[in-house]
Amino acid sequence: GSIYVKGDEATVRSSSFDNISSVNNGGAIFVDGEQTEILSSSFYNCTVSNGNNGGAIYIDDKGTAVAYSNFTQSKANEGGAIYISSASGKMFLIFLAPFTSISKSCIHL
Repeated sequence: GSIYVKGDEATVRSSSFDNISSVNNGGAIFVDGEQTEILSSSFYNCTVSNGNNGGAIYIDDKGTAVAYSNFTQSKANEGGAIYISSASGKMFLIFLAPFTSISKSCIHL
């Protein structure tokens, strides 16, 4: 992947992730922290292999917001665009995020 977020209060804004692939979870971004924002970004053809999850984004934290971002042709075993791990007891906000040509489910909770 391109970005590994570890810690609290990170923001990814106005970024483009094109043709990104990973053999691990989270093709473009792996989030492992709290209060992460992913805003006004685009994800095109982001993929993971080896049966991993989260073609564009893999989230394993609390309080993540994904807004005003586009997802096109992302692929993964589960969560073609976004995979949220262990969602029980955590708060997520995903809005105004168009999904186009996504394999499997767009968002996996």
